[in-house]
Amino acid sequence: MKHYIYTNDNCIGCNHCISVCPIPGANIAEKTNNKNHIRVNTSKCILCGQCLNVCKHDARSYIDDSEKFFQDLKDGADISVAIDPSFFVDYPNIANGVLGYLRSIGVKNIYNVSYGANIFTWALLEYFLDDNNTGGIFPNCPTIVNYIEKYMPSVIPALVPIRSPLFCLAIYARKYLKDTNKIAFLSPCVAHFSEIDDAYSDGLVSYNVTFEHFFKSLKDIDFNLYYSESDIPDYGLGALYPFPGGIKENLEHFIGYEKTIVSKNLVLYNKSDVDSLKSIAEYNCTKGVFFELLNCSNGCNFGPCIDKSSFSIDKVVEQHQCIRFNMLQNGNLKEYAREMPRAERLEFFRNKFKDLNLHDFQREFHNKYLKPFKAPKEIIDEIFIRMHKNTEESRHIDCHSCGYNSCYQMAEAIANGYNNIENCVQFEKKENYKLFTSDQLTGLPNKYLFIKDLSDILAAENRQNFAVMQINIKNFIFINQQVGFIKGNDILVEYASKAKEIVDGAENEKIYLLNGNNFYIIAKKERMNDLFYKLNHIELVSLKQNQIADINSLSIRAALYNITGDEKNTDTVIDRISTTYFTVRSTPSKDLVVYDQDIAKKVSQSIAISQHIQKALLNNSLYVVYQPKVNQLTNKLVGAEALIRWNNNGTVIPPDKFIPVCESTGFVKRLDFFMLNQVCKKMGEWKKKNIELVPVSVNFSKQHLMHQEVAERICNIIDFWKIPHNFIEIEFTETSIAEEKELLSNTIAVLKEKGISVSVDDFGSGYSSLNLLQDFNFDVLKLDKSLIKTIVENNRARIVIANVINMANALNMSIIAEGVETKEELMTLKNLNCNVIQGFIFDKPLSVEEFEQRLINKQY
Repeated sequence: MKHYIYTNDNCIGCNHCISVCPIPGANIAEKTNNKNHIRVNTSKCILCGQCLNVCKHDARSYIDDSEKFFQDLKDGADISVAIDPSFFVDYPNIANGVLGYLRSIGVKNIYNVSYGANIFTWALLEYFLDDNNTGGIFPNCPTIVNYIEKYMPSVIPALVPIRSPLFCLAIYARKYLKDTNKIAFLSPCVAHFSEIDDAYSDGLVSYNVTFEHFFKSLKDIDFNLYYSESDIPDYGLGALYPFPGGIKENLEHFIGYEKTIVSKNLVLYNKSDVDSLKSIAEYNCTKGVFFELLNCSNGCNFGPCIDKSSFSIDKVVEQHQCIRFNMLQNGNLKEYAREMPRAERLEFFRNKFKDLNLHDFQREFHNKYLKPFKAPKEIIDEIFIRMHKNTEESRHIDCHSCGYNSCYQMAEAIANGYNNIENCVQFEKKENYKLFTSDQLTGLPNKYLFIKDLSDILAAENRQNFAVMQINIKNFIFINQQVGFIKGNDILVEYASKAKEIVDGAENEKIYLLNGNNFYIIAKKERMNDLFYKLNHIELVSLKQNQIADINSLSIRAALYNITGDEKNTDTVIDRISTTYFTVRSTPSKDLVVYDQDIAKKVSQSIAISQHIQKALLNNSLYVVYQPKVNQLTNKLVGAEALIRWNNNGTVIPPDKFIPVCESTGFVKRLDFFMLNQVCKKMGEWKKKNIELVPVSVNFSKQHLMHQEVAERICNIIDFWKIPHNFIEIEFTETSIAEEKELLSNTIAVLKEKGISVSVDDFGSGYSSLNLLQDFNFDVLKLDKSLIKTIVENNRARIVIANVINMANALNMSIIAEGVETKEELMTLKNLNCNVIQGFIFDKPLSVEEFEQRLINKQY
């Protein structure tokens, strides 16, 4: 089936074509390159051309036989041309020039279809005179006939069984004029293809050449150089057929008002007009009423395939008046003499065509019914739900933006596959609102809704009954690194879904996801402790499937703020909950912290420190000191630990005041690499001075372990300053190790492969110290000073440390005791075979200058 009307690349999916299309499914909305694109469904299209008229983007095009017509003429084909009478009305100044040009390029015969219109009038009159015939619908408009045959077959019996004016002319030329040439029709309408291609049309007409494409093909031709006339003289009022009421005027000229004839423009995309068509067929036609129905509101003179820029309706009306006047004043045509009685006019007119056989111009119409799919109510309801139309009101918005007259029609179109949900502007609005108000991964309400709902709570009279809790999944970034972000997302989605089931219950109680894995909960105060417990014990299938550290649930930490009623706005609540959460992050031993004034004060101080230390890094207020490590057997310097200090306007701030703050903000990562860079830079200077180096250890926070490339970055800095790898040692604290076993293991392996020593700092300060010796391949074990303080007087402590030292030696690990301050501690460690000492007993942390001197003179 040919695509006579089609959509080109200009389509922007505005849906205007759908809004004027009388046939559901003749336009199919599709997504092309994420854009709405309306495709023509040729099997359903009735070629009414309404979409051609309304498209403002030149997105609808059509094809005709112009190219084939001219090519066949060029190749020597014998072709006659039948020209629609509207051509002589629309282009009166060049019409005869066009006829002359056609003859010049080989057209054999030229006919004005107005003569076929007169035959059509004669055939209708003969039909009227048969008393057995009642009313009916004239088959002059191919669009109306096509519509009835395909979509309203019950109306077919009402169609008057006469050929259209075009085919009346074609039959007359073929049978009575013996014209055996192919016939080309110069027409104003693409709809004529429906009758030309009809299987019952016997191939009488071979080409449909539209006015618009005809003139485009001949845009460089000066028609004023040519002249010719029709081979059949223009005759009768058939020339008025293209204008609304033209048939009615012709018939009433001969029979007056004996028959009721109604001329009507039928807007097929208007439901009331379609319903009236049924009424016309079932009631009016049975009462002897005849109908002249047109698809185009101004008749064929303004058909969809006419270049309307060259004329106006005023000029068309004026030309019609001229034709009518000239015809009725023509004394040679007695049948058109107004002064003659109608009966005599009729007799003269019938005599003109007395040699014609009425049967030649009669036809049958055929049922080509395309039965539509009627979607069951259940399917429509399901589609409405998918469109977020859950109420009767929402199902009757009927905004027409989709192109349909009602939401129900849109739902039917979706059910039939003619459209898609995304083409509903109300759906898009709700989807956009959903996008704006929910987290796209988990579907939980987002920050926007959190702020909105919190604002509503604070405005409510019972606001003091509510609390806000912020929760965060511990070490979720490490889970992502173990299983990858895709599987990590699956875990987060499952957790969010189960958390929602736990939290969402009573009115105004919800869980929100603001970013990452930071959840917020608004709920009644009395529920919060229970919620924290349940949210901390959610079993996840996705965790089991990914076999993450043999755990089935995620651990959380939380900050809780109880609404007091004195909050100025949502910012107050968010500031206080953030303040509390800052404390949670700074206090690893606590998983749930409740806001109070002491917390606010401490956090305020921490925030001040956080702000100032970032400036300190830029203005060189941070500096490195070195605490020596001494072999007590030789009293010789064998290494050092690099420690950071902060000179804040002349006041030295100890690390225990600002390092925890840096840990909680993540700034510690910058500090660690700052330290390593300073150490390597200084060691490079000492190397150039030919000062013999000793290994220097640098502390690294556990936060680096979330970055798999940390070992590579460490090596890059060491290599930049050209320091041999064996002179750098990286320390990880014992308390950070248990939570990141696998990541630490990988980092240790890479560092050792590069020849960089790795030590465990503060050994003995955690709860699983012996497991470290089993699970990790450290080079150095540093005994925490909390153990050292007990060994002099506590025999059990000595036995424990002695065994730790023996196990470490058996594992080829070096032992260092830190925090040694007394001779008694020194001697006890010597007896326990721990010989490398770090502590005030030998040296406090030294400035760069002091440590340089110690490097030069290593002997104590």
